[in-house]
Amino acid sequence: GLAERIDAAIGALGYARTRRFDPDAVRVALRGDKKRLRGRQRWILPMAVGRMQEVDDITDDELAGAMRHIHAEGA
Repeated sequence: GLAERIDAAIGALGYARTRRFDPDAVRVALRGDKKRLRGRQRWILPMAVGRMQEVDDITDDELAGAMRHIHAEGA
């Protein structure tokens, strides 16, 4: 339900909720991200409304799978 609530809030504010992107461009951009530390990408993930969690143990395979899922939803 959290993803749906976030989508609803974004839509209510008038923003487009499209998820079309180039996964390769995302990977290239992440290599230069300022949150990258000692070769690991830090992520701030929404866990619940008002609660975030910082993680840095997302594997490249997990990232690729997430991008495939997100990209497929926006197609």
